Amino acid sequence: AAPPPVPPRDALRSHASDGGGVPLLIHNRTDCAYDVFWLDYDGHRVPAGTLPPGPSVFEQHTYATHPWLLVHRDTGVPRALYVTAAAPSIAVLDGDYDDAADASDNSAGRAL
Repeated sequence: AAPPPVPPRDALRSHASDGGGVPLLIHNRTDCAYDVFWLDYDGHRVPAGTLPPGPSVFEQHTYATHPWLLVHRDTGVPRALYVTAAAPSIAVLDGDYDDAADASDNSAGRAL
């Protein structure tokens, strides 16, 4: 199955959040490295670090509505987008392209 469509570029941005910060954990269960970007309030990519080949974990303090983009380090191809929920979020990036979804049901994840 094909991945879901990507929203328009201007829709991919952080929005103001009324709540306090929450942790985001992204588990990499693939043999690939990914660059992690926060999408700021204007939709620009802000480098946040690298997620090494798995098993590995990227941990970030963030806020609800803030999107996080994972881009394959070698190819530059976007792999997944996670939007943080108002609760602690755990996302899992596994080896199945169509299955890069949230493991905790607390954040929206989609393969790109």
